[in-house]
Amino acid sequence: MAKIFNVTNHTATEMQINDAKRMLGVVECVDLPESLKKRWGEVPPETDSVVAFVQPVLDWLGQVASKDDVVWAQGEWGATVGVLQWCRAHGVRC
Repeated sequence: MAKIFNVTNHTATEMQINDAKRMLGVVECVDLPESLKKRWGEVPPETDSVVAFVQPVLDWLGQVASKDDVVWAQGEWGATVGVLQWCRAHGVRC
């Protein structure tokens, strides 16, 4: 039973969840925990490494996501690319 992991700083709408279920075959939408959602939405422009800053998000994905799942990432460009690279390396759809 595939899940979609919402890696954004907002909650998915009912319409978005229903679309994901219908189009992607997922059964559940899982939001980032509040502390990670806050971190995801506050990437400092002066950081040396955006990916290092959002590493806790990648660590969380490593604990909860599997190859049948989908990650929906939207946000700061470098952070989003970091999640995309993580997904590709771990065989998770993004």
